[in-house]
Amino acid sequence: MQTLTAICALAGLLPVVSAAPSPLAATAPGASLAKRKPAPEGDTQVNITLDAQVWPPPGNGSVASGLFDQDIPENFNVSCKGCFVRGTFIFSAGDEGVLGDWTPSENFTNTFVNKMNFNFEDHWVGVSMRDFSAHIELEVDITPTNASNELSIHMLGKPLVIAIPLLPGLDIIFDPQLHGWVNVSKELSFTYGMDIEVPDGATLLLAALHPDRNVAPGFNETKVTPLPFQSNLDDIELDLEIAFRPHFELEVPVAGRRITFGVEADLPKFGVHVSQVHNADAKCAVPGNVTAAPNVTSSSSGLLFPQLTKLEPYVGMALTLSVETLAYTPLDFEHPLQNALPVNCLEYDPKGKVLVAPGSLKADDGEENGAPCRGRSSVLLAIVSLFVVLLI
Repeated sequence: MQTLTAICALAGLLPVVSAAPSPLAATAPGASLAKRKPAPEGDTQVNITLDAQVWPPPGNGSVASGLFDQDIPENFNVSCKGCFVRGTFIFSAGDEGVLGDWTPSENFTNTFVNKMNFNFEDHWVGVSMRDFSAHIELEVDITPTNASNELSIHMLGKPLVIAIPLLPGLDIIFDPQLHGWVNVSKELSFTYGMDIEVPDGATLLLAALHPDRNVAPGFNETKVTPLPFQSNLDDIELDLEIAFRPHFELEVPVAGRRITFGVEADLPKFGVHVSQVHNADAKCAVPGNVTAAPNVTSSSSGLLFPQLTKLEPYVGMALTLSVETLAYTPLDFEHPLQNALPVNCLEYDPKGKVLVAPGSLKADDGEENGAPCRGRSSVLLAIVSLFVVLLI
């Protein structure tokens, strides 16, 4: 019964003190850890490469799409451009005297974990990552005719079953996904993505009887690098969020039936808000004294542009636990990562139909577009007028 209580607490059937991780009191595991047996572990290496259309899924309407019972929106196509996910996931679980009196291995007592004072004498489940990196670059063609433009790309095609030694019958079902959504007001084709590097030893630890103590040490040092944004149009208003979402399921025999417990972790999720700014400098800053006239110069801001596309990216994490049809989210961070993602500004090139760095466009006379061209023309006109006066 204790085992069932622990699992139900992990799945959210016990009260949750907080929806976010709270600082733990320093609870030293004590000398008893040294006397306990090593906790059972299972691991799987992932090396996935995708360089083709991924949404709608290949074979839409066949077993491939029906396997996950997905609703496929119309007029919404997504392709991966050289996407890959590589790394090792290590799974383990333990407690003191209930399931087997198991102590965590070095994979779950690394430098990141030791800073958290996590109490391994309680019921716990963990996932640790090694050598993890990902390149996610999506090419999207969308017409905003759907109520929801959501996608779930199952990167393995079908889930992988991972056996845990010493726990016969308690296999873990592993289904890595790319999950996200797009909101846009007009028909659009665009490309965007990110590179991800997770530090070795980044670990997700679930405290079964105390869900408010769930922690994810090490993930805050994940390095995320946004990839260049491109669009075939200017005047874009767009919101996009994409997550690398490992999905884990565990089927447990309870009272003559099998109950499914699940974990979904967005590690990480990233998004961008794309909007338009007018009469702004190359960093999308709009001086307070600028009028509506285009190409206005300012001694404090320098060259101003009549219209720029502003990209405001963000990175976060989320964790959802479930049992059968019940679910809750004990961890949800919008900005937990150390490296802040900078705002980016781009200028639209109508000839090439691409976005470029502000000021890189050339006018017909070979000069850069922008206000300084007007100033040079005025100086040239003054010189010519003075020359005419001297001749007279």
